[in-house]
Amino acid sequence: MRQAEQAGVNIGGNLDQVAFTVGVVILGAKMAKADGHVSRNEIETFKRVFNIPPQQEAQIARLFDQAKQDAAGYESCAAQLSRVFRNRPAVLEELLTGLMLIAAADGDGIGTSEDYFLRDVARIFGFSPYEFKLIAARSGAYAKPREDDFARQNARDQSRAQRPRAAATENDPFAVLGVTSANTPEEIKKAYRKLMIEHHPDKLVAAGMAPEFVAIATEKIKRINAAYEQVCKFKDIR
Repeated sequence: MRQAEQAGVNIGGNLDQVAFTVGVVILGAKMAKADGHVSRNEIETFKRVFNIPPQQEAQIARLFDQAKQDAAGYESCAAQLSRVFRNRPAVLEELLTGLMLIAAADGDGIGTSEDYFLRDVARIFGFSPYEFKLIAARSGAYAKPREDDFARQNARDQSRAQRPRAAATENDPFAVLGVTSANTPEEIKKAYRKLMIEHHPDKLVAAGMAPEFVAIATEKIKRINAAYEQVCKFKDIR
């Protein structure tokens, strides 16, 4: 709130929604700066992903410009957000997803410094390395695997049905759902339904996510649906 006031930003909404908005802007700016250069694509992606209302663009831009001076200081901002939303991990996941999309916006993929930034923010938010892999898969920001890689990975799952995998493969449709091909159709359906409930935009707004940011959740729902369709086809689930 102090940082917003210092930048002359007056954002409407309840306190949780203001905290989410300011946190998104600060972390988004520092994410863009993580590789040492803030590109036009990253700024445009920030605007698109977070759907900044026209009447707030100038104010948000002031806060963004202030925060993008360097990548330092993101830890304290992430820690504050983690405290505010500690019992609402789905909200923190949406925020982390937006950061991943910004990181991938320059067209060169997510670089080493950006990946470190994302993983450290995830750690501060309380996500485990395994949970980070699932969030990365759902974000759509990381490169998709080749079709033959997908087939080989699931063949390995089938051969190790009695030995659960320690980690899921990023961008694998099974990873998007948080399952493997060794799971039963019932388990896959249950995981899918749980994700659809957790990431429904209305539920996230009620949990404190600012209404302007529902685009992230809406896109994620589309990716979850697409992954489920692919998994159902692969597993012949009806």
